[in-house]
Amino acid sequence: MNRKEYYKKWYDEHREEKAEYDKRYRQKHKEGILAHYKEHRNEILAHRKLYYKEHRDELLAHHKKYRETHRNERLAHKKLYYKEHKNELLAHHKKYCETHRNEISAYQKQWHEQNKEKEKQRAKAWRENHIEQYREIERKIKFKRRSLGFVPLNMYFKGSEAHHICATFVIYIPKDMHRSIYHNIWTGKNMDEINKLAWKWVRHEGET
Repeated sequence: MNRKEYYKKWYDEHREEKAEYDKRYRQKHKEGILAHYKEHRNEILAHRKLYYKEHRDELLAHHKKYRETHRNERLAHKKLYYKEHKNELLAHHKKYCETHRNEISAYQKQWHEQNKEKEKQRAKAWRENHIEQYREIERKIKFKRRSLGFVPLNMYFKGSEAHHICATFVIYIPKDMHRSIYHNIWTGKNMDEINKLAWKWVRHEGET
């Protein structure tokens, strides 16, 4: 048995003890580790980047295998971590969304365009596995829609959808335009943005 095989065998047999030792070491020397990282940050990042580049396939295979063999432990750890750090995580997520709104919107739009069929299949599977929940959601949506008026300000045309600019009036705009900005008439989310597009379309119609 060569040195590499010996260390691998020892590590496999003492995995939990080593993990616990490493954890205690990091806690005990937290300030020193942080100071070392700050001082040598660029070298450390360059080394990590080079190592990943040279061992990409092995690392990806190892991570995939680990996720498959430790799925329950990882889910339990994530659940516990979220429970213990819920307020910090929510605050961080809220701040990130506020400061990266445009990037998030662009990414979501691109992902949706590239995964339309996958989204349809996922939605179909969810409906089939959650029939009662889906029916309840449908009932709530229909109830809300019945409380809205429907007074069109322009004519319907092929490929259009009716957009409520308020609780009473609607404007027919192209389907792609209507779905380009997520909006909610009940909360007011993004209503100013989508209404600007709708009025711009109406003016464009009047000019043609």
